[in-house]
Amino acid sequence: LVPFDSQEEIFLTDRKYDGRKYQRRIDELDKVPWLKRSALTSKIGLYEADFETEHFFPVKTTFFVVGADDFYASISALPNFRLSDFGFYFFEESLGEKPKLKEGDVLVFNKKTKEDLALAFLESEYAYPFFPFLKEKNIFGWEAIDLVNSARTTGFRNIGFDFGQNMVLSRGSGSFDFSFEVSEEGKYEIFVRVLVNHLGGELQLTIDSIKTIKIQTREEKNEFVWRKVSNDVFLSAGKHVLSVRNRGGLNGLNLLAVLPKEKFLEYQSKAEEYLKNRDVLYVSEIEDEFRLPEKILAQETPKINSQMVSLTKYLVSVKDAREPFWLIFSETFHPLWRAKIGQEKIAPIKLFSLVNGFYVNKTGDFEIEVEFAPQKYVYWGMIGSGLMLGLVIVKLLYG
Repeated sequence: LVPFDSQEEIFLTDRKYDGRKYQRRIDELDKVPWLKRSALTSKIGLYEADFETEHFFPVKTTFFVVGADDFYASISALPNFRLSDFGFYFFEESLGEKPKLKEGDVLVFNKKTKEDLALAFLESEYAYPFFPFLKEKNIFGWEAIDLVNSARTTGFRNIGFDFGQNMVLSRGSGSFDFSFEVSEEGKYEIFVRVLVNHLGGELQLTIDSIKTIKIQTREEKNEFVWRKVSNDVFLSAGKHVLSVRNRGGLNGLNLLAVLPKEKFLEYQSKAEEYLKNRDVLYVSEIEDEFRLPEKILAQETPKINSQMVSLTKYLVSVKDAREPFWLIFSETFHPLWRAKIGQEKIAPIKLFSLVNGFYVNKTGDFEIEVEFAPQKYVYWGMIGSGLMLGLVIVKLLYG
């Protein structure tokens, strides 16, 4: 659904309504071969897919993407490509450990580098978000911005992920001091995640009033990128200060990453592991055409039938699975859903930024039980409550 934007607050350029952006979005969707527009005379762009998906459905493979979700648009433009045949996982949606790639999965560098993959493993104990700090303070020239409202605030749509941490924004001037603390002395790698955009300018960053760098933020793309602040800097245990100054332009900050040298090397090692013996797809900055390996397009998926036992339990029948596959459960993602095959329990990962994906490492014909794990505690609670009610009734009758 593409709204007409009668309030003129969605399709903006430099914070002013831009009808060309609305039309460009309509034109892009008109070109998608598996979408059909309804009510061509309406100002509201309503599109319907020419296929259906069930509550449970298998996909041929899953793309593990380093970079923005504009990859959807890039890959959907390929001939004979159907979005529902594949799963999508985005590394930069959240902090912490990432799922391991399975046989047949595709690692995608969407205009990103191996260093971006390494920093995608960033854990919360080494990440310092700017948003909570400025949300509680009134600092001239800077404001805390919820990314949900970033289009209205900045005048353009940010296509990059923010690790779930939002950002702080400045328009041309303003400075602040940001404190962070390290538990041990030693050598550290320091990075900052900044918003590059077509209205950007320059940021000046200083660590402990000693080391200063300047970062250029004016680029045609509008997304968060990592920039190195310092390499092999020695920090003593305790508090330190990063001084931030906007030297012009629209500048945004998301995260400060302060990594012990050995931790950064660990992240790099993990990135190398992901690159071993995997299909890797590179989407370049210059929009070169890319192709999917034929073996991926040729993969076959098993037949799936599902039955709802209750609101928290489903039985899935799998027929003719010739190789392991990803099973999509199109219910809002929750880490406590579990798929069970025999005695094996499988935890989900978040696919399409929204739903549950279970990797099924089994072939042939079999049954899968999908259940919300905490529900058993509800049942035990109901049984306990029933027994207690019974005891109360007995006491009242015979007490």
